[in-house]
Amino acid sequence: MPDEEQKPLEIILATHNNYEMTAWCLKWLYASTELPFRLVVVDDSDDLTRLIWRDYKKRYGNIKVIRPKEKITSGNQIINAGLKATEGDIVCFMTNNTVVEPQWAIAALDFMKGNENVGVMGFKLLKPGGSIEHAGIAFFPGMEHHVNYGVGDSANRHTYFRNIGIVGWALVLLRRRAMPEGGLDEKSYHGFRGYDDIDNCLTIQQQGWQIIYCGMGSAYHFALDTRGKVLGENELKEIEENRVIFTKKWGEQIAQGKASVI
Repeated sequence: MPDEEQKPLEIILATHNNYEMTAWCLKWLYASTELPFRLVVVDDSDDLTRLIWRDYKKRYGNIKVIRPKEKITSGNQIINAGLKATEGDIVCFMTNNTVVEPQWAIAALDFMKGNENVGVMGFKLLKPGGSIEHAGIAFFPGMEHHVNYGVGDSANRHTYFRNIGIVGWALVLLRRRAMPEGGLDEKSYHGFRGYDDIDNCLTIQQQGWQIIYCGMGSAYHFALDTRGKVLGENELKEIEENRVIFTKKWGEQIAQGKASVI
């Protein structure tokens, strides 16, 4: 059996409608990924997105498509489904509103393979205009919401590895052995309203794993392009409820320094 070094990187891709965005994501994923990979798509689309897979399967043959029988209600539900369909110790998770840049995975994957204590590796995410959306996340006691490092800086900034408390999960490498027994939490938070990826990082961190930011890999992130740009009263209410749930769970530990969030 070939060892982990020789196996293709398994990439779990979350897709939900927005045919044009998914096509753009795939175009650059195949053009910019300079190492062998296998794509595991978790897709609950009800538009033309479903037709993309037939074409890509014919052209590349390295795609497995999962069509969940139940409605997808959270990002963790997608990741858990993808992890069940993959085998590697290190897998990638990305959403279809990310567009990777050339050589995005090489430095991060090499670092993670050489450092067995790394459970999660995040990347530099850029705004559509080219400035940094975030280079890791900070969450301080008493804050209303988290703060993204590097916001507004030019894309060439923050090009380093950093041991950090939290990274965003629009594009991330995950070590299977670091994932919680029974899978990531699908129940506690309103899906696609934030805080679940922060919770994931703290949960994994408390099991003794490191969370690392890698600035040598980057992607453009078109935030909210998949699940909708408009945040109405109900969506804003759910975001606030997620914040309250997160604070009740982690606030005391953060204040006491038992959970690293910076």
